[in-house]
Amino acid sequence: MPGRLRLDILEEANENQGIVVSNNLINNDGNPIITFSANSSGYIRNVFSALGTRLVKQSHYVNSTRVGLADSNAGTIWSVDIAKEFGSTVSELVVFGQLVGHDNYSDVCGIYAHIPGSTTLSTDGTAFMDISYVGGNADGETFNIILTGKRFSNLNEGTHTLTIGWSTKNNSTTDKPFVVWNPNSTDDARQHQTRSQLYVQELFL
Repeated sequence: MPGRLRLDILEEANENQGIVVSNNLINNDGNPIITFSANSSGYIRNVFSALGTRLVKQSHYVNSTRVGLADSNAGTIWSVDIAKEFGSTVSELVVFGQLVGHDNYSDVCGIYAHIPGSTTLSTDGTAFMDISYVGGNADGETFNIILTGKRFSNLNEGTHTLTIGWSTKNNSTTDKPFVVWNPNSTDDARQHQTRSQLYVQELFL
């Protein structure tokens, strides 16, 4: 996987910055932008730095399925698998997103975004941080769970599962953040189908 990614990176750089020759990235006037060693674990990071970006890749996830949430002390709303290209000392994941809900219920009930090995679900753990909940405390209102750049570090190369859900601190068992996830005309005849989405960026450290 890393070898294929490196080729893709250099081919994409070719479109905007020049051509790749041997161990040099050459711009259109024939001068090296950067020279790297194929045996150096940091050479791809150096190429990205030369091109002025930390971005390894960005993944987009969409869910438009209407779901009625069940009462519980803890529940999962959405889980997605994320493929990470580099190890924990090279890159991190940053998540942006919005989950659309309908009809108030418990409102504040311990929403979280969690990747095992990076965040913690223990009391006051980091999974409950850097994620917010907004909406009016009234029937029929629209609610949103929002992530505006939650960072996940200490993750090795490979596939990791991001889970967004809730877990009450006091173990109250009759809770959920809202009644329906991704509402549609079933909830209000005037409403078109809604959807939730996540953008996950892998960034060099």
